[in-house]
Amino acid sequence: MRGAQLAGANLFDADFDHADLAGVVLSRANLSGATMLSTRLQRARLGSASLSYADLHGANLKMADLTNVDLTEADLTGAIVTPAQLARAKLCRTTMPDGSVVNPTC
Repeated sequence: MRGAQLAGANLFDADFDHADLAGVVLSRANLSGATMLSTRLQRARLGSASLSYADLHGANLKMADLTNVDLTEADLTGAIVTPAQLARAKLCRTTMPDGSVVNPTC
């Protein structure tokens, strides 16, 4: 699925465990309840995507270069994710798992 164009797709409860989604465009996609255990998401574009209650445990969101996972305006409410996974992600007006919004004015 590397580099696939899935903007706006309804992927509710999808199972992406161990998938390679590097570079996939998932902007505005509904990924609510999806499981992404040990999924590669480097350079994925998830701006305005709904990841509410998604299980991102072990998902690889980190990058070694400056092209980061874009989570601008994404909704992570209730998602299972660790702060370390988001260390290099682009967070702008992003709703975090606890419901707080980070970087609301970027």
